[in-house]
Amino acid sequence: MVEEWVVAAVLGAERRLLDPAVRTNNISVENLLDPAFVEIGQSGRLWSREAMICALREPRMSSGLGHAKLAAVHVEGVGPDLYLLTYVLELQAGSTRRSSIWRLDGQGPRIVFHRGTRIDSP
Repeated sequence: MVEEWVVAAVLGAERRLLDPAVRTNNISVENLLDPAFVEIGQSGRLWSREAMICALREPRMSSGLGHAKLAAVHVEGVGPDLYLLTYVLELQAGSTRRSSIWRLDGQGPRIVFHRGTRIDSP
């Protein structure tokens, strides 16, 4: 069982990364992305930390996130100071199943890995 403060820290950091005001602020994003960060996008593209910081400056990367809802949230410990967050992100345009690995150490929460997969409508 993961402690409540861990869930709050991980979920709070993930929510910050979904905030359009945070996403367009390089310093805020740099503080949340671990130096080893990688993402596999919905298209299958592999994103580096640097490429993601640059891409998030674009308003289109945050469109629709202002009304995002997180559902089926779960946090699980996967290693020393590493936690897997899984959830469904519900937007007007559709839903995605997401997973993020967060590092919690003396430097605060930092995302190491992220993956989002579209959920097809029935």
